[in-house]
Amino acid sequence: MSGSQLTFVLIVRLPQIAAVIGSILLAYYSKPGWGWMIFLAVLLDTSVKIRSE
Repeated sequence: MSGSQLTFVLIVRLPQIAAVIGSILLAYYSKPGWGWMIFLAVLLDTSVKIRSE
């Protein structure tokens, strides 16, 4: 995987990464709603398909 491909994958996966980090922070600070953030991350991960041809 070249550098540009890795950058592309990280940019495409940024919403999932942000949702996971958000859920970790919410759980750490004992705030409600961290489960919804995990659900959002799973939903985003299953809806995005990356093809490499």
